[in-house]
Amino acid sequence: RPFKRNQTAHKMQAFATPEQAFHEALKAKGGVDLGTSIMACRFNGGVVCGSDSRTSTGSYVANRITDKLTQLTPNIYVCRSGSSADTQILSDYVRYFLEMHSLELDNRCSVYTAAHMLGDLAYQYKEQMQTSFLVAGVDSTGPHIFCVPLGSPVIEEPWSIGGSGSSYIYGHCDATYRENMTQDECIQFVTNALSLAMQRDGSSGGVIRLAVMTNDFKVERRLITDPPSFSRASTACKTARRRLGLLSPPALSPSLVFLPRFPLFVVSAPGRAARSP
Repeated sequence: RPFKRNQTAHKMQAFATPEQAFHEALKAKGGVDLGTSIMACRFNGGVVCGSDSRTSTGSYVANRITDKLTQLTPNIYVCRSGSSADTQILSDYVRYFLEMHSLELDNRCSVYTAAHMLGDLAYQYKEQMQTSFLVAGVDSTGPHIFCVPLGSPVIEEPWSIGGSGSSYIYGHCDATYRENMTQDECIQFVTNALSLAMQRDGSSGGVIRLAVMTNDFKVERRLITDPPSFSRASTACKTARRRLGLLSPPALSPSLVFLPRFPLFVVSAPGRAARSP
């Protein structure tokens, strides 16, 4: 018992500063987690995948403009959730293997091949890594979406969601999804679902990044800096931020990246002057 108390005191003394304590906790945790919201949906001419842009480490937001959509081939994207380092290294390996595979075939790789290759690697290191993926793309057989969750099963679905924010929007997606949607309807469906997840999930936020892949093997990337709001309080907050110049929908300015989510003002009572917090 005395040894444990001395050991604890030694650790507290060694990591007395907040910076040292943060890095030690990050090391013990195993890396930066992507508390996230990712989604992919198929329409009658291709597939749309999207994600938020917040990378969190517990309650600390490590990055507000992360790109969680990684291009494996010119016609296949993967949405990443889980440990940031683990998902990045697996995606890099799969991209390399798919490049070699396409050179051997002298043809485009199929989405089925990319998903199962990623699932095999994730299963091989399932004890060391914490990963979850959505593989979406188009090939000669049309658009496909494969879900590769924890445990690494590979499941094909017409639409799929993942990440910490997905638990808030399953009912919305079940009630809203329709087969054979047009491209614009599918984009709106994915955007609304991710916006709802970002409003409820504290680990999701920032902007919405989309990748639209069509059957003619064209890829379009979109950035939505002003996601739609569905609650009265959120709409009022966003309106106030826009009036103060803290929110500019046309472009993502560098100053927006580090601004707090809520406006920095206090509404004063009648007869009193407003004070800055």
